[in-house]
Amino acid sequence: MHLPPPSLPVLGISLCLLFGACEAPRAQKSADPTAAATLASATASMPATNEPPATPRASSIPLPEATASAVDALEHCGGAPSVGEGDSFRATSTWAGYVAAEPPGSVSCVEASWLEPTVSCGHTSAAASFWVGIGAYDSVDLGIEDLGHPIQQAGTGVDCEGGQAEHYAWHQFQPRESTDHSFPIPAGGGDMVVEPGDRIWAQVRYTGTAFVMTVANMSRGDVRSIRQKAAGRHRSSAEWIVSGEAGEPMARFSSVKFTGGLATLGGIVGPIGAATWNRIRIDEWAGDVRRLRVSRLSAEGDSFLVAWLHR
Repeated sequence: MHLPPPSLPVLGISLCLLFGACEAPRAQKSADPTAAATLASATASMPATNEPPATPRASSIPLPEATASAVDALEHCGGAPSVGEGDSFRATSTWAGYVAAEPPGSVSCVEASWLEPTVSCGHTSAAASFWVGIGAYDSVDLGIEDLGHPIQQAGTGVDCEGGQAEHYAWHQFQPRESTDHSFPIPAGGGDMVVEPGDRIWAQVRYTGTAFVMTVANMSRGDVRSIRQKAAGRHRSSAEWIVSGEAGEPMARFSSVKFTGGLATLGGIVGPIGAATWNRIRIDEWAGDVRRLRVSRLSAEGDSFLVAWLHR
């Protein structure tokens, strides 16, 4: 569903943030892989409000289940704790959110939580997706050249068709899968129910031989997960992203806040803003119009707001 953006020419190197110990598949549409990324100047940022992240507890990842006990078994990203704090550079792309990066093969986990936003649908088709991912991001100033390599993604999306908003959970492993897919359906179950206001938690983890992509609806006690074997050589970037669809308007929502954003890079676990790695903050533009504005990170370095502009 979400192809990687082109290379981003951003400025400088960042250091930063304090962290304590931390089928019956359904095809959707593919995102636009072609829009060129350009450099953007720093602009006023929206303050992030304090909002507690989801609180999964350490244990093993269930594959797949749809019960409240499965939520209790979710496992956070792990590793040695990171240290330090600082700022992120701003750039522009067809994505909106944050990207953290290290040399190839270093990213082993990324996760975050958000409240599924309410989407306003008009008479035309529109779409938006909210997700975390590993890989396939390209940036000289982040020290990575990963464009065209595999990307693993998991999150939620919404399609506007006939004036109605359809929310759903999805995963995608590019380039093996050309579109996104719903998760395997447990015996006697159906696709995950996702509604506005639901607390969603998503994670992509590399185990050494496979990627495990998980989406949990914390509000409904429903966990879906899938494992896909892979060598995992190109794992240079961790992403926390809002994106649209190829050839369609961006579905309109007020804002969405990512919380509890964590990643494990090179065996070190930390929030999005940890000083251990470089990162950039990305606003989404449609031509010369900025549509999605991304706030600075919270004081804890693990939360940020993505706001729709020009509503």
